[in-house]
Amino acid sequence: MVAVRSNLDLSYKLAVMTEPDRSKEDCSVSASSEQYVSNFSIFPNPSATDFFIDAEEHIYSPIQVVISDVTGRIILQKKVDHFPAIINAHDWTSGLYIVKLISADKIQKHIVSLRINCKIFTLGPENLP
Repeated sequence: MVAVRSNLDLSYKLAVMTEPDRSKEDCSVSASSEQYVSNFSIFPNPSATDFFIDAEEHIYSPIQVVISDVTGRIILQKKVDHFPAIINAHDWTSGLYIVKLISADKIQKHIVSLRINCKIFTLGPENLP
């Protein structure tokens, strides 16, 4: 399991092409590290299809999950009360998504990378020269 968290501030500059007129919009995405009382992990990341949200400790009340694309458009919004929770991303396009986890007393954000139609694998010792 890999926890998606960093001790670095991250930022990305992106260009988004819209259809059908193929107009271009420049936007930026940033994430900063923060400390939280409850820790959540998102895996696998990057993902080729679905991904999971898991809590590292027992959560006593549901959390609100809000997932948006880099332009801010909300893709999914739902309450989750059982972990690990599966997020079905089969119909989404490849790219970066912001996953916001909202509980009664805190908000936590993660960036998830989807690579649809790509084979994602991990090299083990058996694959090394």
